[in-house]
Amino acid sequence: MKYLTTESVKHLKIKSVKVDMTHFPEGELYLRIKEDPRGKAVTIISNITKDNLLELLLLVDAAKHAGAKIKRLIIPYMSYARQDRIYTSGEPISGGVICTVLKNLKIPVTIYDIHSEALKRYLKFKPESVLPLLAKKLQRKKFLVVTPDVGGRGRAERIANLLRLPLSVIKKTRRGQNISMQFSKDVSGRDILLVEDMISTGTTLIKASRLLKQHGARDIYCISAHGLFVGNAREKLKTAPVKKIIVSNSLPNKKSAQIEVVDISSYLR
Repeated sequence: MKYLTTESVKHLKIKSVKVDMTHFPEGELYLRIKEDPRGKAVTIISNITKDNLLELLLLVDAAKHAGAKIKRLIIPYMSYARQDRIYTSGEPISGGVICTVLKNLKIPVTIYDIHSEALKRYLKFKPESVLPLLAKKLQRKKFLVVTPDVGGRGRAERIANLLRLPLSVIKKTRRGQNISMQFSKDVSGRDILLVEDMISTGTTLIKASRLLKQHGARDIYCISAHGLFVGNAREKLKTAPVKKIIVSNSLPNKKSAQIEVVDISSYLR
């Protein structure tokens, strides 16, 4: 026995132990590990989505009570990581709540491309990234690496250093209701590689790519660890001047003429 997985990662090509999961008539979740895990080393792989945390906790508890030796928990995608602080009175720090729950499991945790590493104050997880794997798909072009916001500078800088490419940061300046955006390096006549941790509604990517074009950029590409593509994001992105968007399959995704999906199954093990 090696891998136990929740339903959230069943789309990944990982051979895992069969887990039966059903619901009682009133909706209570029931699960059972089909193979005897006693004394065996187990790695649990699960996303943290808006509705699967209980499934993960029950799976961990089942493995522990069955005598498995849980080596680590791998989280390809963790939701709630954008809620890493209080912006308005009365809010929870939702990401902190999730991390505190995971900390109490007393299992080493690896999280891929978490939105905010500030959550380490709640959980000492190991941060990993699939972005280098995605970036290798575009190594033949000489890009200027661009991050759409200052908060993403660290991840973009890592990719720029990996590929030995220059970096430009989009700086936003707010004056009252007006927001101006400037680049730290000239983008005119350059091929651009935008680096994101996730694409949700696509709004940030659309605005950034249009701004780049207005300033004379040539071909624009984007790599993003997680493709959420909420609502009609895929349709909206077709209007953006982005030649190719490369995402991982940390979440279930379908490829299209504009979107390439990279399987990360073997990368997670």
